[in-house]
Amino acid sequence: MNQFPWLTLIGALPAVGALVLWLLPASVAGRAKQIALGFSLVTLLLTVLAALQYQPSSTERFQLVEQHQWIPQFGVSYALGVDGIALVLILMSVILVPICLLAAWRDLPADQVGREPHYFALMLSLETFMVGVFAATDVFLFYVFFEAMLIPVYFLIGQFGGADRQGCGPGAARSFHASGGPIGSGVDRLGV
Repeated sequence: MNQFPWLTLIGALPAVGALVLWLLPASVAGRAKQIALGFSLVTLLLTVLAALQYQPSSTERFQLVEQHQWIPQFGVSYALGVDGIALVLILMSVILVPICLLAAWRDLPADQVGREPHYFALMLSLETFMVGVFAATDVFLFYVFFEAMLIPVYFLIGQFGGADRQGCGPGAARSFHASGGPIGSGVDRLGV
């Protein structure tokens, strides 16, 4: 079993990048694109290095495993690991994020240039949650990552989803309401 926390690092790096972008002073906000692309490319590099640690001939169900107790009263743990399919999905996600960042390089209108750090931070936070969804081996952790993924999607659709967006529109509301059913059933299962 590999002791290096590859999956945590791959998931945490874009989150750190998003935090850096949100805290970026206005004087250097024009560098948001380059900073986001840099964080996404380093994440891609780390994912490739982690993929090289994967042994296809292994008899283990999951590799690159990390497990820590989280909520022991409910048997919930912070458990990450990958099988062949999860590794491919994580690789696909971290390849697509830099492509999406490059595709959006000149996508924001000139009057919204000050919002670039916000846009690119949301993209990086979405990358964090995508990695978490594909790496989670605990169903509750998967659920948390999946539901959390809807938050940046909501703001991306609502604020940047089309021409003349000023606030969160109907498409964003639909993405956010998609979580209503699962949240209600999750709260019910916890007995809250």
